[in-house]
Amino acid sequence: MEAELANRISQGSNSPIRVIFHLKEETVQPYRGSNRTEHQNHLNTLKSHYEAIQQPLVNQLKESNQRVIYQSLYTPIVVAEVTPLLIQTIAARSDVERIYLERRTIRR
Repeated sequence: MEAELANRISQGSNSPIRVIFHLKEETVQPYRGSNRTEHQNHLNTLKSHYEAIQQPLVNQLKESNQRVIYQSLYTPIVVAEVTPLLIQTIAARSDVERIYLERRTIRR
């Protein structure tokens, strides 16, 4: 867990915090061919792979009435608004690699 997030949690508020969960994964080999059908099949395989990695965490979040904002199709990332207590619980999961604050960049 990043220091800024840990500091925010230590402030004692139970208001949900928007965080990014980066889950552990097995390396998936990139597609190196040029066939469109094979490439699409590879993308579909990736989607299924990452959905399977994300699903246990997503289930826990939904069962705890937390708001899942985004699930990446091609990376092991889930963005959610989560209470500090649950963030600490999830941090102990063996499938969680990192948890950090979501930061939005303002484009001008």
